[in-house]
Amino acid sequence: VVSRPARALQLRLASRALRLTPEGGSHGTRVALEWSALGSLTAQALAAHATAAPAHARPELAAALADLVSWTSPRFHSEGSERNRKGSDAAAVLRDRLSRAASAVDHGPLRALMAPVVGPLVDAVIAGAMTARDFAESTAVRLQFASVESSATWAERRRADCSSRGVAWALLGLLRLHLLLPVGTPDPAAATRARLDRADAKLSRETAPTLACLAWQTRAAAATPPPASAVAEAKAEARSLAAESARLARNVVPRPDPPLWTPMLAEAARFRDQLASVERVTGIVAALSANVGAIDEGGTEATMKARAAATTKARAEAVAWLDAAGPWGGRLDVSFPGYRDATEPLQLAALELRRGLALLVSAAPDVSSDGAKARAARGKITPGYADAAAAAAAAHLLAFPPLASVGGGSAAALLASPATQRALSVVESVAWTRDAEARRGADATKGSAARSAAQLRVEALRAALAAAAEEASTSGSLSIEGWRRCCDVFASLSSLWAHARDAEAEAEREAAELFRSRTKPPTAAETLEGDDDKTEEEAYRRAFGDHGAMFEDLQRAPDAVMELGDDEGEEGKPKLDGVPRADADSDRDDDDDDDERTDEEKASIAAAKIAGLLEGDLLEEVVAVHRRVLGGLRGPPPPPPPPTRADDPAAFTAAAKNPSGWWAASGAPPTPARYGRVLTPEEAVRATTFVRSYDVGAKIARAAGLVDVPVAVDEISSVGHLLRTALEHACVTRAPLPADGSPMIHRVGGGKKELETKEQTPSAAGAGAELAAGSEAEAHDPAADAAADALGADLNEGGCAGEMYLVVAPVAAVRRRLTALLEEWPEHPLLEQLAEICDRVLALPLLSPLKQALTGLELLLARAQTWEEGAASHVSLAEELTACAKLALRWRQRELRTWPRLLARAAERHAQRAHRTWFALHRLLRPPAGIKKKARKDDANADEENAAAELDARGLDEEEAEGLRQVTLALEEYVQGSTIGEFRARLDLLWQFHADMAVERRSIRFASRGNGAREAALSNVLYNTWRYYVQFLPAVARQVEAARAPCAQKLRDHAKLAKWEDRGYHAMKTQGEANQRSLHKFVRAFDVSLNALVLPVLQATNGKVGLPDLPSERGAAEVAAASAAAAQTAKEAKNAAIEAKNKAARDAREKHKASSAGLYKNETVEERARREVDEEEAEKEYQREAEAARKRAVAEAARRASTAAEVAAERMREEARSDARQSWLDLTSSVVADASNAARAIELASAAVYPGSPASAMAAPLRLDEESLYQSRLPALAKRLGEVLGSSLAGAPPVDSTTIAGQHGADDVDELASTIAARATALRDDKTAKKAVKKKALTDLLRALPKFGIQSARKYVPDSERSPSAWFREAPLPRPTCLDSLGPIAEEAFDAADAYYYRSMARVQRLRTVRGAAHSDLSSREVDVACGSVEHLLHILRRQRRNVADAARVERGLATLAEGVVALQSLGGSEPPPPQERTKRWLLSQRSALDAICESVAAARLVHKTVSAAESTPGLKPGGGA
Repeated sequence: VVSRPARALQLRLASRALRLTPEGGSHGTRVALEWSALGSLTAQALAAHATAAPAHARPELAAALADLVSWTSPRFHSEGSERNRKGSDAAAVLRDRLSRAASAVDHGPLRALMAPVVGPLVDAVIAGAMTARDFAESTAVRLQFASVESSATWAERRRADCSSRGVAWALLGLLRLHLLLPVGTPDPAAATRARLDRADAKLSRETAPTLACLAWQTRAAAATPPPASAVAEAKAEARSLAAESARLARNVVPRPDPPLWTPMLAEAARFRDQLASVERVTGIVAALSANVGAIDEGGTEATMKARAAATTKARAEAVAWLDAAGPWGGRLDVSFPGYRDATEPLQLAALELRRGLALLVSAAPDVSSDGAKARAARGKITPGYADAAAAAAAAHLLAFPPLASVGGGSAAALLASPATQRALSVVESVAWTRDAEARRGADATKGSAARSAAQLRVEALRAALAAAAEEASTSGSLSIEGWRRCCDVFASLSSLWAHARDAEAEAEREAAELFRSRTKPPTAAETLEGDDDKTEEEAYRRAFGDHGAMFEDLQRAPDAVMELGDDEGEEGKPKLDGVPRADADSDRDDDDDDDERTDEEKASIAAAKIAGLLEGDLLEEVVAVHRRVLGGLRGPPPPPPPPTRADDPAAFTAAAKNPSGWWAASGAPPTPARYGRVLTPEEAVRATTFVRSYDVGAKIARAAGLVDVPVAVDEISSVGHLLRTALEHACVTRAPLPADGSPMIHRVGGGKKELETKEQTPSAAGAGAELAAGSEAEAHDPAADAAADALGADLNEGGCAGEMYLVVAPVAAVRRRLTALLEEWPEHPLLEQLAEICDRVLALPLLSPLKQALTGLELLLARAQTWEEGAASHVSLAEELTACAKLALRWRQRELRTWPRLLARAAERHAQRAHRTWFALHRLLRPPAGIKKKARKDDANADEENAAAELDARGLDEEEAEGLRQVTLALEEYVQGSTIGEFRARLDLLWQFHADMAVERRSIRFASRGNGAREAALSNVLYNTWRYYVQFLPAVARQVEAARAPCAQKLRDHAKLAKWEDRGYHAMKTQGEANQRSLHKFVRAFDVSLNALVLPVLQATNGKVGLPDLPSERGAAEVAAASAAAAQTAKEAKNAAIEAKNKAARDAREKHKASSAGLYKNETVEERARREVDEEEAEKEYQREAEAARKRAVAEAARRASTAAEVAAERMREEARSDARQSWLDLTSSVVADASNAARAIELASAAVYPGSPASAMAAPLRLDEESLYQSRLPALAKRLGEVLGSSLAGAPPVDSTTIAGQHGADDVDELASTIAARATALRDDKTAKKAVKKKALTDLLRALPKFGIQSARKYVPDSERSPSAWFREAPLPRPTCLDSLGPIAEEAFDAADAYYYRSMARVQRLRTVRGAAHSDLSSREVDVACGSVEHLLHILRRQRRNVADAARVERGLATLAEGVVALQSLGGSEPPPPQERTKRWLLSQRSALDAICESVAAARLVHKTVSAAESTPGLKPGGGA
């Protein structure tokens, strides 16, 4: 954390370098340029010896060398395409010309090298330059990794090209090395020095004295003056000698004394004759180039072993040569200083030779590595295929935007393919072995490859899952190809899960057989339900985290008294003082004692690791992607109906905002906040997905070996490198949370009332007060919940670099102060411990959870308190500790804001437990292909008649039907075995797989892979199971709320007392721990209550079905009557109370008058008793009369209200019938008119067409003149259809065939049901009704039911539809599209009818359950008739639903035809419509192009924003400017 500024600067500079580094072209372009350089250097080496050729042969040699340079030039291939088409012929001509021209050179060393070196070099350059052009232009880089096959093909071509370049470089270096400085070559610097000395000597000894003499003769009077010509000649000679001396002085090279030229020539000759001899180098080159790709060519075992041995020997010799020749060039500089002009050409030639051999070594197969890969692959794939798959996977994962968006193939299809998975497994196994050998030696890795945890495969599948979701969502609709890619990923993950489960089951079985007395450890679910101390502690750490691991050895003060157990670690082992505890997910323990484990234990460990990898975040992502693909894109079935506000306020609010995508969004993970405000939520999600994929790609490249990863991978992932760097910079530079960072969250669990928030200080006490003020009527605030979750993630998971960096300043200040104190008191134990705590806090990772730093701060404050208690003021740490205390207080205050989400997170954990069943459901509904093949193989010996099983009405054979029945029973057990906390999540999974099967059926039918009958039947079963049990969701929600309410109240009460004040460092730490323990106790109670099974709740809810529920199903008249009766009853009760009070007062007054008058003065006891009895009888009579009057009043009020309601309802029904009738008449008239117009148009068109015309030939197939066809009688048919359909509408006059259960049957049945309910309720409430009356009513009812078509005989319900499993296999009723046009009343009626059907299923099952417990007054015949009638009613209901579904299907067809007619009419008849199929394809292609453009724009925006944020210099930002 302390290196945050340096890290930010490093990332900023890295981003700038990646962005501003000029591009060097593609890898193919660079290869072509390299061949051009090879051609130029080869021509230069030969041209240097042109002087040794005869004069007449020099022009031919120069022309041939010029052609060689042109041949290798990239411009030659781009401009000379016509010449290049004859590549082989032109190459042969060029070889011949060069051979003839070079043969004329009379140079001994060159002629000796002509056959072994020059000829092969020229051939290699010519052939390599020709193939380089094809290699560079054959395909785009992005297509090289579209599939593993293309990657393997490109790798082979790359290896061949690398080998060709290696041969050329090696031969070129060998040629230059042997032509340079042959033995006997004089030192050119010595000759230059000799000429310089001669010139200087002549100038100083001859020319200068001559000039002096001539000058004396000129000046002396007695001397004869010299001739002018002699003086001029002497001066010219002096000038010439001076110029030559200056020129030679510039060219002279200082040499050591004594000279080392001869030893240097001897060293070069010795290197040429021994290590770099022509025979040795050409032999290595030939051996390596011959074995390129030989290992993968196949052949007999002996042949392959011989190839492997030859390749191994050649590689070993080449590596040894490289190791030996490496120091030679550097030794020349050390041994022969002053001869740089001679040693540099030798070094350059040696480097060319080394590069060639290095290229050959890299191109030649590594037998040891390939052997390890072959052993890991066990013959399923070749080592080259594994490398190609790893390269392709790395390319797809590192690239941005994804290669799929630019036509580079699908990353999901590539990563999820079995071949790629096997290749990654091989690469991972080999890498694990290689790393283990590097750590511990080769002896400790025996059997380690078989123990690989498949982590790389799982991470690659996770990246494939994200890629599949992104590829599917790019266009916003689910295509068949996108769905198949998603299915492949799901199948691969499910296969891994099945392997882990089978391995675990096998290990448990073997352990149970061998050690029957050993107790099986508890499962994860059992651990959650445990009540022992260890389980509670694990649950506490799961809820609040364990962030004190790295400070565990510092928990005890230096002067603390040793207690029992302080010297023991886990399970009695000695405690390792000073060593932090390893993380729970560390693999170190596995590495240390691997040899002590058996193969079974290793397999169980691997299975446990795979299972662990497939849970947690990955499992939640699988479920979320599955939901997103099936619920958030166009194509799959629509989302389920949203819950009510009372059941799930969050889902209700989301559905109100996004009716079509709320269901997919509800399962999406929270928006990551690690990038701050740089990105939008959608961009942050995409950035997180890319970072995860990029990291997986980097792991694959590291596992495969960075040397083996092609350069093209780095080339196509350049933007990915830049984006990854910029995103890391955004994460590192994320700002700290503001002082009022998170909103005041004042809720615990949601509600309806929004508290008024006034201006408040961001204190923890204020937050606690608002939290405590919550109630069950609080408002659901998604923004506040998201803020609380983000804050909780920062505290417990990390990611907020700015907030984490706040710890540096105060802790660094404390550390500086401690350093000064330690200088005064060295080795002070307490000061050293405080310094160690500071160092560990400052050494925390920048993106670690804030609670880790908070733990260290509180430990520092607690330990420092001991120092402060006895320290003087001049050595006090109070000032530095105050800043630490403020920071700890700040984080504790923010932790308080996350409390309202504790109960919600507890419920979410139960949903995550339900998500663990996703893989089991996937395997149940989508069994692997191997199981199907095995089942078919078992029946292969059956007779043909039995093998070709007959299909039922659903298109299923007998085996599939039995499997469907088993699946139905399994799904029922799956739901009934749920807990109340998992019930909702399991229902959501049922809907997901219902949509899954529906889409799979369409996929199968589209690809013609079958009829999709099994998938359609499974989709029906899943939907009906979901729809049946979703009716119990409110009851389960009430049960959950009943368990949550007391815990929420306790949490609110605790919040009233929770406040953070600076009351001392010890108190702060103690209070934080105590608060967490108290919160955990409340949340744990709710958590445990959610583990209750849901089956008792379902049974209790279903058991309440009966007469008590009838009042909720009464008609409008009964509801009005009941309401009026209740109101009149209340009024009468009030009047009765007033009357009773008044009567009591009157009686008291009359009794007082009588007593005052002395009427009771002489009354005897008998008379008084008789009087009181008479008064009581009178009172009872009065009460009976009053009660009868009240009942009459209530009945009269109910009758009037019922009559008024019935009249109003009948009036409304009549108005509705009248409106419907009139609308139908208007529609019929319009249709008849349109039909008449169409008939007239056809008649006019037919009359205008004369025989023999082209129009007549076109119209002949239409048969417009045949009156027997329906199209010729369209007006009459339309009119008759209107009359027939109109007679069945409500309000139409009855006809002779109308019966009581006919056209008006629906109204009569509804009236019958209301009458039965009212009569049953009246008989139940009437205490005076005798048993015979009730018996007679029941008998009359059972006799009247057949009049309504309700039969009780068993034959009226087919046997195939009597079992509940058959009900669940019934096709669901699709929502008719015409409901939107019929209005909200029709929609409400349809929803009510659909809910009534599934409620009826529950009642029939309940009736069957309680049938045996019928009252003794009922005969078995009456019970049979009642139960049979109810089952027949359910059968009638199913038939009606089928009729509605058929009618809806016909209506959809008619609506489609009507839309087509309207579309044709919109053309105006002037032009024929365009070809529909071709137009559709064109529109789809345009849509795909627009989607690709939008995807590119979104990707460019993401890169631009992150890169701009990473650049601090305005002038260097993308686009320039600020």
